[in-house]
This record gives sequence, structure tokens and C-alpha cells, in this order.
Amino acid sequence: MSCDVLLVDILSSMRVATGLIYPSNVVAQVTGYLEQEDISFEVMFAIVQDDGQIDIVQNNEVFSERFDQEILSLAPQIVAFFPETELIPQSLLIHKKIKAIFPSIVSCAGTNTAVARPDEYIQLGFDYICGQDVFISFTRIAKDVLEGNRPEEKLIALPRQQNHLNDMPFISKKFFSSVKPRWCFPNGDILTFGLINDSFGCTGACPHCPFSDFWGTDWISMDAERIFAEMKHQIEFMGVTTFLFAGINFFPNDPGKTGASALPHKKALKRMKKLEALIDESGYDVKYMSAVRPDTINYLADNNPEFLDRFLQRYRVSFLGLESLSEAVMHGLNRKTSTDMTRRAVEILDKRNIMIIASFIVGSLAETHETLEETLQFIREELPPTSIPILNIMTPYPGTKFYAEMEEKGLLLRNDLHLFNGKNLLFKHPVFQPGELENRVQKFYTQFFMQNFDAE
Repeated sequence: MSCDVLLVDILSSMRVATGLIYPSNVVAQVTGYLEQEDISFEVMFAIVQDDGQIDIVQNNEVFSERFDQEILSLAPQIVAFFPETELIPQSLLIHKKIKAIFPSIVSCAGTNTAVARPDEYIQLGFDYICGQDVFISFTRIAKDVLEGNRPEEKLIALPRQQNHLNDMPFISKKFFSSVKPRWCFPNGDILTFGLINDSFGCTGACPHCPFSDFWGTDWISMDAERIFAEMKHQIEFMGVTTFLFAGINFFPNDPGKTGASALPHKKALKRMKKLEALIDESGYDVKYMSAVRPDTINYLADNNPEFLDRFLQRYRVSFLGLESLSEAVMHGLNRKTSTDMTRRAVEILDKRNIMIIASFIVGSLAETHETLEETLQFIREELPPTSIPILNIMTPYPGTKFYAEMEEKGLLLRNDLHLFNGKNLLFKHPVFQPGELENRVQKFYTQFFMQNFDAE
């Protein structure tokens, strides 16, 4: 079962333990490009456990002590990693392990930190770094290496030539042969879902965001017709009816429009209306999972409530970037969403029984013990009990403006690539001491999940 290219998709041990198999949308899309170029590939779904053991997932089951055997049987010429930011440390560990087994293997990385600090990745044994366009860049590297024409340059970054994603190939069926994305809810319900790479980039351009730094601040999207075509494709071979829209920002704000009354992107609104019409015409009972902005929900509730109702009828899960429930912290992050808008968005989603994955940033420069408690109190007392909160510690990711600011001011405490995962306070904070915020977050998680889920 040898292959030319091995794509290593790293799954979060915490997510898998709670019944969520959430594969990488980037790896998924890369498979489409490799298949289009007739390049032999396999995908390994790997989990790094707390003790360093590497498990693999096949047919949605976790297997231990198969990693080495699987690598030896695949014997790839090229291995590539495109991990989420939080999983970069795990990718570095797996890469080291594979290099020990196959020292001459050609390895590639496509992450924000790799592009920002390529020399360090090269020192760790990576041969090539994939920048934008990451899909075309990696495809070029793979073709050149397999044809015996290894590029001399180490950082390959080919700019995207089009202003849409309609030309992207469908995600390969092979990607879903070992793993079907799945969510096991606290009540025992299991939801299998498909993946759609509907857009890249975010008009928000937050200075601390590694995603907008890597993918850009222009919103590049698929048209409704292309989205629907891939939906139909995955419905026919997987039988799914729920789809995760994997774009950073499903409904971005209109570029150039700022303030509390920021308007949704006109193209995004037009796209969703067209997609709704296509789904209605098909008769499919399609459901959505995606990130939605609180200010977008507020705007539609005030200006187009009929469309908002129709739109939310399709929702199973909504990812909300709430950031903080402190006005002072939101001001410090230059976010225009008020706490009233946040509460209203949560109320609107809760009334429609839509599960909320609420993402917060803790430990920004404006954070204090009091502002942190405001956010934690909101989670405990006002978020619906079925919600899942995610607390990300403010991190100066390499390549972002926030990293440059902390470096210039001499406030970086640690610069180890393994620590840039949103779980460590890496800069000198005006209030919190090293380790203090990490302990507070861990204590909250333990109390929250024991209270809300262990009783189920």
C-alpha cells in the first residue's frame, strides 16, 4: 500500500475523546488537487496522546501501536503537514518520528508559523514550506520532487490567480474513506457531516489573528452554484445532509464598513440567498454548521428578519467568536461588537435550539482578573447549557502584527514553536504572572465540564 505522498492529518485528542472527529479542511482540499494531478497519495489521521504515544484513526476507530507499521507500509516519498494552529506542536513531534523512520523523506509544512519562521522549520528537518496559494504551492512541490526536479528555494508561495474558489476540485472521496467527520453530542446524538471550503480570508484583519495573517484579509469565496455542486457530490457518496462551512468567516463584514453598525458583506448575503434557492429547488433537507458573527445576526434581525429566520432554520451548530464579555477588553481588541449584541445573538440562536460553540480570547493586554471573571460568569450563567466554550489564551503568533509589537517592545517571554498553540501566555502581561492564566483556564474547564457533562 505504498504511496507517493502522505498527508498527515492530526486530530485533537481532546476532541476525539468527546466524540468529535474534526479533520482538516485544508488536508481535505489538498486531496482534491493531488487526485486532479493523478498523484498517488494516502491520508494518515493521527492523534498524539498526552504521554506522547501516537495513535491512528481508521474507519472512525482509534488504534494504538500501529503508527510505525503504517508508516513503513506506506513508504511515501513526500510527507506533508497542514495542522491547525493548536496542533502545530503535535505535528512537529510526528514529523520527527517519521524522519527517524525515513531520514531521506521529503517533508513539507503549510502553517502560519512555518511561513513566518521558515528557517526554524528547515532546522527541524522540513525541506519545503508552502505559502499562499497553499494548494497550488504544495502541488507544484510534489510534482517537481516526484519528477526529480527538486526546487532550490525552500519557501514556495504561489499567489492565487483568481478572485473566487470555483475552480477548486472537489475533495477526494478517498479522504473520507477512513474518517467521516462526526460529532457526538452530550445527549448521545451522533451527527455525521460533510466539509465545504466555502471561503478563505477575513475582512476583520485582527492584529492577533494567525488565520487572517496566513489566508489574507480579502474574502475569497465559492459561488453558491459551486458550493451546491460539492454538497450534492458528498450527499451522493456519503449520505450526509449536514455540512460544515470551513471558511474562517462564513458571513464577513463588508470591507470598509466599520463600527457597531457594520454591514454584512454584500457578496456573502447574495451568495447565501442563492444557495437557499438552490437547496429549496433540489428538495434536500440540508443543515449547516459554520462560524457566524454576532453583529451579522443582529443586523439581519433588525433589517431582514424573514431571511434570518429562513437562514437559521438550517442551522445545527453555530461557531460564535464572542471574544469577551468585557467592554474594556473588546475595546482593547478593537472589536465593535457590544455586550448587548453578544447577548442578543446568543438569545436568538438559543430560541432556535442551535448549539453554540462560543470562542473567547482571554489574557489580552486589557484583561484583568475582574474582566476575566465577567466573561467566565457569562459562560456559567448565560450561555445555554448545551453550549461549548473555548478559551484561547491571547497568543502573539509569529507573522501577526501582535507578535511584531510584542517582539519590538521586548515583551516576549518564550519563543519556542511548540508553545504557540493558544494554551500558553507567551508575553509579559501587565496583570497576570506566568502560569497564572493557564491555571485559571484549566480550573474553569474542569469545573465547567464536570458540572455540565459528567452529569449526563
